[in-house]
Order: sequence, then structure tokens, then C-alpha cells
Amino acid sequence: MSTANVTIASDPPGQFLSVGATSEESVQFARATVQIEGDAASEHSSIVASGSSLQHEKHQGVLSMLARENPQAVIALIVREFEGSATVLSEPEGYEPFPVAAAVAVFKASWGWEEASPLLVNINGTEIAVRARFDGDAWVVSDL
Repeated sequence: MSTANVTIASDPPGQFLSVGATSEESVQFARATVQIEGDAASEHSSIVASGSSLQHEKHQGVLSMLARENPQAVIALIVREFEGSATVLSEPEGYEPFPVAAAVAVFKASWGWEEASPLLVNINGTEIAVRARFDGDAWVVSDL
């Protein structure tokens, strides 16, 4: 089982970014730092954005734009979400899914009022179940 501490690093958190001509064409995003616990502790920088309200044909363009503007971060664009699940497109592809799922879980718990546990996150076709909880000091996420 993997465990991570997730910190929202955006200031202010939950910023909006316009990606089109109308106010409906925007994404809410947050920068997150995911610190994996264990023998080989590692830290991952992520950008999580909610693009589920965008037209399907806009997803790849928004994902590419965020990746270009944030080359040191893993980008997770939520393209579809329901209670208890999220479908995510992520760049770079082939990246370890757990840190991406951990960042998505905290984003959804913080701004999406997601209370389902576990949360099933499908990242580029790979599904991972995670549980996020706030322990009073930090967000802690574990896979199942």
C-alpha cells in the first residue's frame, strides 16, 4: 500500500484559467505537491485542473497548454467526474499513477466536495482506487 501527504501549493488555491472565448470555457486548477512515504520517499509536483465542463474536443488542447506552461509538473486534467469517480487525462503519459490519483483525490475533496471513499481515478485508462482524508494538519492519501 502506498501513502502520500498532499499539499495544495497554489496561492490562492483553486484559481480559474480561461481557455476559450466565453466564461463557460474555463478550468479551475490547483498546484499540488505529493510526497510519497516509504523507503524511497519522493516528491511530485502536480497541476490538477477540472475540465469536465469543457467540450470533449478542447481537452487535448488544454492538457497540452498546461504541460507547455508547467514543464516540471505532471498535469492531470479531469475530463469526466461522477460521485466516487474521476476520469483523467495526464501528461507526461506513463507517469506513476498513484501520485496523480492522490493529487486528484485532494483536489476533488477540497473543491468538489467529494466525500466518496474510495475514489476511483481512471488515469489515461489505468484505474486506481484511493482514499483521501484530512488528519487536521495535512491531506493523507492511500491506495487500496
